[in-house]
Amino acid sequence: MAASAGAAALGRSSRAALPPWTLRVPRADRGRLLIPASLGGRAPAALAASNQPSAGGEERYCLDLLRKRDYEGFLCALLLPAESRASVLALRAFNVELAQIRDSVTEKTIGLMRIEFWRKAVEDIYQDNPPQQPVAIELWKAVRRQNLTKRWFMNIIDQREKNLDDRAYRDISELETYAENTQSSLLYLTLETLGRCTLDSSGTCHVGGCTNAGSL
Repeated sequence: MAASAGAAALGRSSRAALPPWTLRVPRADRGRLLIPASLGGRAPAALAASNQPSAGGEERYCLDLLRKRDYEGFLCALLLPAESRASVLALRAFNVELAQIRDSVTEKTIGLMRIEFWRKAVEDIYQDNPPQQPVAIELWKAVRRQNLTKRWFMNIIDQREKNLDDRAYRDISELETYAENTQSSLLYLTLETLGRCTLDSSGTCHVGGCTNAGSL
């Protein structure tokens, strides 16, 4: 009995004397020899990772922008394969950035300046020199990953510029042109991230037109 009590007391005292960093070790890392950083040691990978700044701030920015401004696009992007999801988030965020210019400025000149920023941003992206703006950086990553077609970006930008005047469409032909250069171009880019864009794009064009008409 006395021996058992002594062993138990010894166990309690040895646990109490353990260095504090060993008390916070994840179960998977228990049993390893841990040396404090002050003595030149290194914490387990799980602990080291928890102390690093979180990565993917640009992607988070795109995600939050879509959640606030394009909730349907946000939900659809979440259903895509992982290898395409980040690229589509960037594409949809790019579309939101352009679409909200007209409603956020009181002078057309300011709107034109913002449009010109995105036109130059796309040019710089294809020169591997994106501006330090979250959406632009994510677009650059998408272009590098999936070799996206520059023409579709420019179609969207040019059409958004023409639409700054905020006037009614004169006929159905104008509406179709707007839809093809905005929604259809966005769909072409989305298909490219999935490796599904082909020369037979008439169906995508019609879907883009219907999507735009339904949003009016």
